[in-house]
Amino acid sequence: MTGDDDPIAPLRQYLERQPAGPLDNEDVLGLLVECWDAFEGTRETNMQPDKLYRLEKPEWHPPELSFQIERHGATVMGSSRAALYKWIINLETRQASCVTAGRRQLRPMDERLDVKPIARSLAEAIVSGDDDPRLRRNSDGSVRVNIGDVIPETNKQTTAGRRKRLRTELSVLLREKGWRQLRPNVYTRD
Repeated sequence: MTGDDDPIAPLRQYLERQPAGPLDNEDVLGLLVECWDAFEGTRETNMQPDKLYRLEKPEWHPPELSFQIERHGATVMGSSRAALYKWIINLETRQASCVTAGRRQLRPMDERLDVKPIARSLAEAIVSGDDDPRLRRNSDGSVRVNIGDVIPETNKQTTAGRRKRLRTELSVLLREKGWRQLRPNVYTRD
């Protein structure tokens, strides 16, 4: 490939004029977007050139250009954290590699929820037969916990974890009183 046909040439020429170390994001970004697909491995993590605008901390240590980028895949599912990846682009071998570099907190996490007092109050209401808007008593004697009323939906992962911890704690308490879990959120006497 001649220099004129090589999509990497403008990036290489720019980098050859730079001292080793940190680089300006803006200068590297445009050049990298233009030649991103010319490097093998750039499709790892479904990384598209139009996502490179999130590029951070570019550094040049010949023959490698490295940078960090924030990815938001988990935030689509409700996570409060974004994944950070470190990319290393080798201009000699035309290879790109990516490693996980950590996570970044984008917004505050939901407060921790102590499910033990909730489980205690539910167990008491189930065993005593008291009316409780969080419970539905079935004709077969089983009791359904209206889990959405007890632990409302927030972040998908957080909600699932909270509900699982509540079910575990409630099952332990009810087992001591002669009850067992029939299916998720439904309990019956042994």
